[in-house]
Amino acid sequence: MLLAAIGFLVCVELGRALLFNAKRLRLAIGLIESTVPNQDIVLYLRAFTDDVRARATAEFGGMPFSSLVTEEEQIRKAVEPIGGLVAIGKPGEPLPELGAAREYVDNTHWKARVQDLIDQSALVLIRVGSSPGIAWEINEAFSRKPSSSIVLLLSMTPDEYSKSKGALSLATSTTLPEWKESNGNSWPLKAIVTFNKEAVGALTPLCPQSNRWEPLTPAIRTAIRSVCETNGLPWATPHGQIWYSVRTFEYILAFAFALVLLARSCGSNAP
Repeated sequence: MLLAAIGFLVCVELGRALLFNAKRLRLAIGLIESTVPNQDIVLYLRAFTDDVRARATAEFGGMPFSSLVTEEEQIRKAVEPIGGLVAIGKPGEPLPELGAAREYVDNTHWKARVQDLIDQSALVLIRVGSSPGIAWEINEAFSRKPSSSIVLLLSMTPDEYSKSKGALSLATSTTLPEWKESNGNSWPLKAIVTFNKEAVGALTPLCPQSNRWEPLTPAIRTAIRSVCETNGLPWATPHGQIWYSVRTFEYILAFAFALVLLARSCGSNAP
């Protein structure tokens, strides 16, 4: 019985991993839209090294297996009322990451393309972590857009934030708030900083709802509401429980199939 239970959990996690990579493969061969959409855009700037962290998923409802939605996919869902999330793709990556639509640019022209996207975007999201590789993008964004149109996604602890706050404030020409306590958020993305028209920042620690398939989506959307109101951007109230979504149905179906396999395994091992 113990071996069957272990086998069940392994099958569920293996199935999740296969589905995850299947979605990336579908993007790569064009079965899912993977180019910059023809609509208002939200630009997602980050160090390429942060893509692995944004690939994180979470346990659902305390169950010992993960959801099917990555952190970056939830960022995309959170800004959907504003526009499509776009990003520069990492050169040479075998499969695109899930979430933002990737545009691939050669090393000669990528800076010019980033500047164009900053100018065209309705909102700029900048993921700030421990990597120094985002300094040029931060400088360009804050020199080309009003700070009220920029959101900082903090992928760091309060201690790391305190150590980098002075340099970040200087680089962005903004007043950054204090952040003293963590709320136990286990996701890589910990908090969001938004700015008013006077370039004064407000920090919102993210509180994911652990009983949802997409625990970060409503938290992020709620955190950027003030930005939408300041800039006249569309905003939508986060949905309630997503029990009847297609994704939920697929997961329930996979769970039921695993239970059938477990029951058959137990039956075949019975004396």
